[in-house]
Amino acid sequence: MYEEAIKCILKLCVEDIYLTKIKVEEEDIEMKQPNDICIRLRLIAEAMSLGMIIGIQAQQEILKAYKILSIMNELCQKVVSIENLLILSTKLHRFEITFEVMLFYTNSNEKQLLRCLALFLEYAWMKGIDGFNNEVNEFLKLVGDAVPISLIDSFKQQKEKRAMMY
Repeated sequence: MYEEAIKCILKLCVEDIYLTKIKVEEEDIEMKQPNDICIRLRLIAEAMSLGMIIGIQAQQEILKAYKILSIMNELCQKVVSIENLLILSTKLHRFEITFEVMLFYTNSNEKQLLRCLALFLEYAWMKGIDGFNNEVNEFLKLVGDAVPISLIDSFKQQKEKRAMMY
């Protein structure tokens, strides 16, 4: 019973945050304001306090939603677009969450997802080979099978080839 209630809270908290505008009888209604996002964060924090009586999967969903909303709150804009998410992820170096948001909570196309992945890989590569491997492993834990390993391997091989040329 608690798990279903918490999943409903999460759905209400997260699902409409990434809509830029909604048409209602020829009027545009903008997304929730940052103040509303703070209220949602508090709701999630309260849901987390019930964490002892819910399953691990629900706890993970709560943590994911909390991370997502924290980042959205940092952005502090009324209307959030895919472009805003990419810019924000570059500033905060939180590509894994941005990718997850784009993948699961927006209607991002493949090109936008690949752009986010490319930004992440370039950022991770700057940390050296061990740092790169650690970043990629953490990223893959979050996004699962959504990113083919072959893309990451291809990127790594190209970077290593270029490094050998110099």
